[in-house]
Amino acid sequence: MMTNPDTFFKRLKRNARENAEWLVELWNNQDRERDKLLRYYRWHFKELVLCVLLAYLLTRVDKVQQFFSAFAIEIKRGHHEFLHFALVFGLNGLVVFWLCYVFWHKPARVRARFIFGDRRREDFEAYYRKPGGAWRVAMVSALPMLLVNVTLSMALLRDYELLGERPSPLSEWLDSNAFYVQIIVAALYLALGSLIRPRYRAVQNIIGTGNRKEIHLTASQYDAMLGSLWKTFIANLLLLPAGILILTILLWFYHTPAFQSFQYITLLFFVLAPPLTVAFFLSSFSECLIIERRKEDQYKEEELPFEQKFEKWYNWLMGTSYVISILIFLLCNSSWITRQEWFSQWMFPIAMLLFIFIAYYQALDLLTYNTTRVRFYLFSLFCIAVLIIWGRSDHYRMKFDSATPHHRSPKRTNLETYYLNWAKDRFLQGEPAEAYLAAAEGGGSRSGAWTCAVLTQLDMASQGAFRRHCFAISGVSGGAVGSAATIALWDHASKLQVDSPLYNPAKRDKYIERIFRRNYISTALAGIFFYDLIQQFPLLNNFYPEHNSRTDRHQDEEDNAVCLSLCDMFGEQTLLREHYLKKTDFLSLYYEQDSVAPRTDLPLFFPNTCRVEDGRRGILSPILIDKSDKGRDRKSPFSTTIVDIVGICDSLSPSLGEATSLSELFPYVNAPVFINKNTGSFMDGGAYENLGLTTLYEVKQSLDVICEHPDSNWIAANLPEKQQEGFRQYLRDMRFKILLIYNIDNHGYEMLAEYKNYSIKLFDPIMAMLQTPFGGHTDYIYHKVKFEMGDSSVIDFPLLETKFDTTRTEKIVMSRWLSELELDTILQRSISRVDAKLGKVNKRWLQKAQ
Repeated sequence: MMTNPDTFFKRLKRNARENAEWLVELWNNQDRERDKLLRYYRWHFKELVLCVLLAYLLTRVDKVQQFFSAFAIEIKRGHHEFLHFALVFGLNGLVVFWLCYVFWHKPARVRARFIFGDRRREDFEAYYRKPGGAWRVAMVSALPMLLVNVTLSMALLRDYELLGERPSPLSEWLDSNAFYVQIIVAALYLALGSLIRPRYRAVQNIIGTGNRKEIHLTASQYDAMLGSLWKTFIANLLLLPAGILILTILLWFYHTPAFQSFQYITLLFFVLAPPLTVAFFLSSFSECLIIERRKEDQYKEEELPFEQKFEKWYNWLMGTSYVISILIFLLCNSSWITRQEWFSQWMFPIAMLLFIFIAYYQALDLLTYNTTRVRFYLFSLFCIAVLIIWGRSDHYRMKFDSATPHHRSPKRTNLETYYLNWAKDRFLQGEPAEAYLAAAEGGGSRSGAWTCAVLTQLDMASQGAFRRHCFAISGVSGGAVGSAATIALWDHASKLQVDSPLYNPAKRDKYIERIFRRNYISTALAGIFFYDLIQQFPLLNNFYPEHNSRTDRHQDEEDNAVCLSLCDMFGEQTLLREHYLKKTDFLSLYYEQDSVAPRTDLPLFFPNTCRVEDGRRGILSPILIDKSDKGRDRKSPFSTTIVDIVGICDSLSPSLGEATSLSELFPYVNAPVFINKNTGSFMDGGAYENLGLTTLYEVKQSLDVICEHPDSNWIAANLPEKQQEGFRQYLRDMRFKILLIYNIDNHGYEMLAEYKNYSIKLFDPIMAMLQTPFGGHTDYIYHKVKFEMGDSSVIDFPLLETKFDTTRTEKIVMSRWLSELELDTILQRSISRVDAKLGKVNKRWLQKAQ
């Protein structure tokens, strides 16, 4: 790795003595060492700040930890193929190395002084020429790799209840102190690096320890020095792929019992070896550049011809890095690419997060390296002013992308007419007088997969009876996506008259997996930091002719995932539409064009949203909403305070994908949607109430009135006289049950507040505002419905159970991506939960299943 005249231990002793002497000089401020130290920190300020931010993201954000936990679980289970594992590990390692490289290199001088000013490069080169300067730069540059390796190592040391492991004290301690572990390990790494600082033989033999700039060498001496350093550089370069291969093999065998005995040694090697190898590689390259630059300066003084070698390679690598960044940036900005399934698989969230660091650092470094401070600050203020004063938001407008012409969108009927048609169909078929109303809670892909799994499992257990008797589904955010995916499945089965795939467990699991194991986060990150931001700037938005926001891209991805899943389920030739979610008019699910009777083969779907301007609840309702005073018509389900989005949009009917998307506009993952000046902007429905139960409760109240006092004129016009009284009795006998599909079983615990009293008091008001929709409003309607209807008519389907006897609970992260183990747990738990509650839902179904 390097040539050194001393033994390893002598070098350690020598470096330790120099470090001690420097600390004494620093304490005494000898030769203004404190001023030099401040200059050193200013040199690394950007890198250190970004490393602290990276450490915080890696340890304090559940969504980021989820990716490392998923990878760690796969390592501990050993269920992966070696080539696939090596490819994933190698590619992610390459991205981390790339981040280390951009921390190390300094950009070229831009020859546009009238724009950038005159920021001289020589000021920076002086630091490299100080003894140990190149090594310190390389050490700091390798910090990102250290932080990533520490995060994965901590994930490997944790115990996961999803794997049936009981949390150990070490695991609990790591959960509580992960950020501080990162900082401590980074400090130890820098201290260790100062002890093993390389001392290259060629440099020491020729120039000793003095000031290199004052010594004049012959051409042969320079060539000998560069030749020796070049060999060291090549050795370090070869160590990088060799080290990756060794680490891959170590992690591949990590799950075996033999390696468990050496896991701490293995992880220590994994944490320290890669960043130190990268530091040696970058340091040896820096030494080559320094010596070559000294040779160039001396040749210029002596007016001798000189040809660059290492500098050309340095510039070539730097240019290549910028070209790759631009290409990946264009890749992330193309709507056609981001909607593809392969993009979500290859541009994984951690890789996207690190690339964001890379792209912004390169831009920031290019500016700060070339621009004077005054010009840099003025440029920053100008960009902020442009965003605030002239910023554009046209790309956040809803597109109304359904294939149905807007002026021919089906007309809605009121709840009573629709329900009487629905009940009449079941009555004439001699089916029992029972109806189910389902509320699906929000919570990202976790809620979406759980909602779809529970609904399809109920349908499978009842052999289609649940689908026939499910009258309405009210969904919020992820629960709305899961409901839409289920409705898409049932709609295809109904129109194609093919039910057998619905009752095939393997096909059903694959359908849910392909939709909800997909990575929707990378596109959202690209939107936040790239194309959504750039489209805010005037003129720059002309480079985006489609003017799509990250919400539009999210709709494209979900549409693609649902279409691919439907192909798997029913066969490629049986698709009703190529872009089902985007091109299916929301109202066409329940009304045919120019048809009097509505369709009643699908449950009514109510996506819930929230208007930004006034915080009111918005509903995408397939039934007509009477805006008159509800007190005069108790059969109208909704109060006058709700926002009827379909109604106020007049002839503009959203597609099923748009209707669902309006409910899942979680802050920052998706962007708020602007419809028009009469309608306003909308965000995630969880901002009002996260279970969607308020909407369902109002529907249930109106249905009770309708069943007691049905429209006599409608009954007389639609049923023979001899069946009219039987139908009235059928309505009076109708029994409604509400199914609550939610994430965590904590709504019934009054003592929950005691366990949440951990916040810093300064942030208590913010905590209360955040908990109001997700806790306060949701808990209120939950207890109200439970009290009025009783436990027998309200059936809970929680995914996770709250445990108050321990600080840890089993964890499936609320994210827009699910790991393989998390999704497997959701699918298996949907079977056990439905089996346990099936008798409460319907005893006949339980007897049939048994």
